[in-house]
Amino acid sequence: MLSIVGIKFFDIAFKLSIFQKINNGVLLEEIMPNIKISLVLRYFNAVAYPVTFLFATNYFQY
Repeated sequence: MLSIVGIKFFDIAFKLSIFQKINNGVLLEEIMPNIKISLVLRYFNAVAYPVTFLFATNYFQY
């Protein structure tokens, strides 16, 4: 459960940092130049969060 909270904390902190820079007038291309996000990376959280939740709740142990 702590891993989910940790990942989500860094996710929110990163997004807030980007939004604050955009609000201050910095272009998105200056913040993240030449970043191409693949489909695997784009939907990674749809797999990572449920799997880490299942590990945290001991779902796989009998």
